[in-house]
Amino acid sequence: MPAMHFSSLIDEKLVNLRSPLNDIKEIYKHMVSQICKKYPSDNNENDLIERLLKRQLNEEILFPCGSAIPHLHIENFQDTVISVLVPETPIKTENGIIKIVFMIFTCKSDNTLYLQILNSIVRLSKDDELYERVLTCKTAKEFVKTLKKNDLPVKKAFTVGDIMTLKVFTVKRDSTLKELGQQFYTNNFGYFIVIDDDNKPIGEVTILDYLMAGLPDYTKFLNNLHFLRTLDPLKG
Repeated sequence: MPAMHFSSLIDEKLVNLRSPLNDIKEIYKHMVSQICKKYPSDNNENDLIERLLKRQLNEEILFPCGSAIPHLHIENFQDTVISVLVPETPIKTENGIIKIVFMIFTCKSDNTLYLQILNSIVRLSKDDELYERVLTCKTAKEFVKTLKKNDLPVKKAFTVGDIMTLKVFTVKRDSTLKELGQQFYTNNFGYFIVIDDDNKPIGEVTILDYLMAGLPDYTKFLNNLHFLRTLDPLKG
């Protein structure tokens, strides 16, 4: 599936640049009010503000680079919304300096997307040049355009690429079963790509294929059977 992008989740109408606000409570109040007007729900604004204020600006919300990321997972909230506020001057707090606030509201079940958004913000914050350009944008349109030009992918769902094994073991087609069994034991891995003399993949062999080929006859070719620990996940 095509990847979403960070900029596509940001509504220009929820981007506040050079804001004169310098009090956390007032900032939260302003940003929550904007979100609730644009994305109406059954949630009470004051309750949302109080929930945000109860979560102190600690290392989970305020990062050393100056990005504050207050967030809420909300019942009966069907959207994923990101509001942005850049104060006119950085705000000093006991936990660090705030240069930009990304307020994120998501539905309660959408933890995966939230983590992916968080990852995009962290990557943005670590790109010093892009981060500085974003902080100095003069309009909301310029802000979103700058992000889009240097966009960060935010995937809606995990793909095979996210969980695949990068370490691949190979075995030659003419390897003996004794050699194959020793490879299973040595590498503690239950799957091999079979290659030809030109190192091109021509097939595959698994530990189950090996077992089906002749156990117990081939157990004599192994020093021991500790390689069978690779089958632990198959236990009921």
